[in-house]
Amino acid sequence: MKHFVFWLVVLALALSACAPSASPRNTSRRVIVINNPAAEDVREIANVAWHRMQLNFLENGTYSTNVLVDLTLPQGVRWVLEDFSNNGYRIRFVSSDVPEIFWLITPEGVETLPVG
Repeated sequence: MKHFVFWLVVLALALSACAPSASPRNTSRRVIVINNPAAEDVREIANVAWHRMQLNFLENGTYSTNVLVDLTLPQGVRWVLEDFSNNGYRIRFVSSDVPEIFWLITPEGVETLPVG
């Protein structure tokens, strides 16, 4: 099991080098920068979720939220499935500690967006 976790981390790091930017796809959107440890924790877990979804797609040819079942979320953080198909998804991560923003993951990457 230790070897599996090690190689999963190595693969995640390798994928992160190829990952799309976490900045918004639409450059007309405002880039959100928050100096808050709680926000950083959510951004990090959203990136882990994105990597898991992409890895499952690479291995199986489809997306599956089953890979998120054992994702350890920080206290006050939850994810909500907004849209899902075999070829795409939209998952929103929210935190009660950072209510003014949310993190949206799609096959293109992770975006930090304002609520409302």
